Amino acid sequence: MVGKFRVMLLLVAAGALLLLAGCGDDKKDGGSTQPVEKVDLSADLTVKVDEKAKTFKLNKSTAKAGTVKITVQNPTDAKGQHGIGITGEALKDIDGAAVKPGRSTSLTVDLKPGDYEVYDSYKNNRKEGYTADLKVEKK
Repeated sequence: MVGKFRVMLLLVAAGALLLLAGCGDDKKDGGSTQPVEKVDLSADLTVKVDEKAKTFKLNKSTAKAGTVKITVQNPTDAKGQHGIGITGEALKDIDGAAVKPGRSTSLTVDLKPGDYEVYDSYKNNRKEGYTADLKVEKK
């Protein structure tokens, strides 16, 4: 009986060693990575938050059709959160994440030619006037 116990113990230990040998060390080989597809942006827009005037101000009011990245930077002295959203043409209220003061958030969308509204996606900020118009033109 002691002999069978030793054999079982050796088999369990050997199995454990085989399992450990099959595990990769992410630090050594870098782990698996997925290739990142580079996005060819038609425009990279930024939005400035003006809490005193309760407005959004785009750095450009026009963009070419295609993939557009819109970033809002919430000022460090802001009193609350701000986010980014867009609506217009075939898009209906596409909301991005809201961020606390001192942070930024982006929304990347494929835009067709037409008129859009860029707005603050956090709570009632849009209704309070945090909006900006964007005209998207043909390429």
